[in-house]
Amino acid sequence: MHSIVKTAKKYIEKGYSVIPITKDKNPSIQSWGQYMYTPISLSIVEDVFGPAWGIALLMGGKNHLTAIDVDLKYDLTNTLWNRLQEEIGEELLSKMWINKTMNGGYHLVFSCSKTEGNQKLAARYTTDIEKIETFQQELDKGSLAEVALKAGYSDTTRVLIETRGHGGYILIAPSPGYQTISGKIQSITTEEYDFVLDTCRKFNTYIKPTKNYSIDKFKKDSGSASDILASFNKTADVVSILEGYGWTQVGQDGTRIKLKRPGRSMSKDSGWFDIENRIFWVFSTSTSFKVCEGYSAVDVILTLKNDSDDSYTISSLIKELTDET
Repeated sequence: MHSIVKTAKKYIEKGYSVIPITKDKNPSIQSWGQYMYTPISLSIVEDVFGPAWGIALLMGGKNHLTAIDVDLKYDLTNTLWNRLQEEIGEELLSKMWINKTMNGGYHLVFSCSKTEGNQKLAARYTTDIEKIETFQQELDKGSLAEVALKAGYSDTTRVLIETRGHGGYILIAPSPGYQTISGKIQSITTEEYDFVLDTCRKFNTYIKPTKNYSIDKFKKDSGSASDILASFNKTADVVSILEGYGWTQVGQDGTRIKLKRPGRSMSKDSGWFDIENRIFWVFSTSTSFKVCEGYSAVDVILTLKNDSDDSYTISSLIKELTDET
C-alpha cells in the first residue's frame, strides 16, 4: 500500500485531520477546511491520497494543534535552532513532536486549549543583496524597471519563525524531504503556550516604529511643544519609568537592557530597551504594548498612563513637562 495512504489512515484512525498535498505544497482537494474537525472518511482514503505527492496535518480543530515553523534558510547566524532550543528548554521541548522540513527547518507541534491563527513571530531585515535579488527576479519575470525597483525597495523582511495555527497546516513525513526527529504530540498549558510564543519573538530583529502617539502634528502649530517632546525622547529615563509601573530590570546584553513585565510569567524577560537607539519593544502579549513595535519615551509614558487614565493625552504630557521646567 502507498506509504502516504497508510500514513493517512493511521492519523485518521487516531482522530487527526490530514489532507493530500501537491508537489507545490498546496492542497489537492477543494474545500479542505471542512476536514478540520471531521477527518476524511476512511472509505475514500485510497482514492483521495493515492495520487498525492505529500500529506499535511491540519492545525487547530478538535485536537487544538499548533506548530512552530522555524525557517533556517533565512538564519544568517547559523545558530538560531540551537539558541531556540536552549531558550525553550529541554523539559518543554520533550512535550513536542519535532519534525525536520525539506528546507532544513523544523516544526514543533503540540496541543493546547489556546489556539490562534497563523502568526509571524520573528523576522529580520532583508540584506542589500536580497533586495537586489528581488529586483532581479522581478526583471526576470518581465516587470518594468520601475516596478522591479519598487519591489526591491519594499522587500523589507525575512520571516524566521512563525506559527501554523487554526486554519493552517504543515507537511509531514512521508512527504518528500520531511522526517520525524523526536517526540510525539502532547498537551501543554496555556502558560507554556504563551512562554513558547514569547520566546520565539525574542529572535525578532525587525522592529516596526509605533505611530500611536506621533509628535509630528505639533511641529506646525507649536515648535516649543515639538522641542519639549523631542527632548523627552532623548533624555527620559525609560527604564526608571517602566520600573515605576512594576517592570523589573533583569539583565543587559550589549546595548539592550532586559526587562520583565509585572505579574507572573514563565519568561525570564518580556521586553528590551535599546540604549543606543532609545527604543523599547516587547515580545510578550500580556502587556499594553504591541509586540515587536518600537516605542520612544513619549510612546512608553503615554501607553503606561493610558492603562489607568484614558483621558491622559499627549497634551497632558506636554503640560506636565512644561510645568516641570
